[in-house]
Amino acid sequence: MVSTVKTKPEAIARFKAAIERKRQIAAELEKEMTEEYEKQTGKKVKSFFVL
Repeated sequence: MVSTVKTKPEAIARFKAAIERKRQIAAELEKEMTEEYEKQTGKKVKSFFVL
């Protein structure tokens, strides 16, 4: 059986990698949504929020 328990450094590295992926995806999403909003409404986006 493979152990699923991670050491603390492995867990921290995995967590940091997940946070970085989330930042990249949020940046791509913000860019796409901003462009689409401006195209549809002709207005600039005031704010963008991601949990």
